[in-house]
Amino acid sequence: MTKRLVLQRHLTPCAVGLLTHRAPRRTHSAEDARTRRVGRPAAQRGILALPILLAFAVLAAGCGSGLPADVATLGYVNRPLRFAMNVPAGWTVRESSGLADVFVLGPETAGAVRPNVTVLVEPGRTALTLEELVRHSRQQLGTLQGFKLLGEGSRKLADGRMAWVMTFEQTSLGEPLKARQLLVLARERAYIVTATASPATFAEREADVETVLESFRAGW
Repeated sequence: MTKRLVLQRHLTPCAVGLLTHRAPRRTHSAEDARTRRVGRPAAQRGILALPILLAFAVLAAGCGSGLPADVATLGYVNRPLRFAMNVPAGWTVRESSGLADVFVLGPETAGAVRPNVTVLVEPGRTALTLEELVRHSRQQLGTLQGFKLLGEGSRKLADGRMAWVMTFEQTSLGEPLKARQLLVLARERAYIVTATASPATFAEREADVETVLESFRAGW
């Protein structure tokens, strides 16, 4: 679990930008469209248009293919790692192969650490229980400078899966920080979701933090 400890000690790592893929679009001129319509009876046009409408309906229905209905509606879905969440307005998602798998970055805050949420996925947790994960995480967090546990408890996610949440304070490079961490086990993977900001910014952005944590799904 060293990887998680390193993550918590480095709160402003570089992030890799998302690659956006768009399907190619076919274009037609207005003259082409008029040519296709000329000389075609209305009934025939309706019959020919029906397969096109059906094709669009199939494509629309298949946009979330293979995803549970509640997952397909979330703002960010990571299919390879099987997790999803909503992203607060004004926050940005960055995928990475470094210290964390995904960074969710909040608006810039002058003179303070930028609020952020990191998602770290650790595979190969077949024999680990949630209680064991929580106990080990407490031990790791306890080594952080200025660590103080403010509160913790179980939480039932919207999909019925049980998780554990810890809220704590720590110090990094002399600067006080507040964080909230969500621990989830699903499909032989441990999901560690950690929100971090300065205490003042955390208080201002706590609703945004909960937007991510309350919507989090894993291991469908």
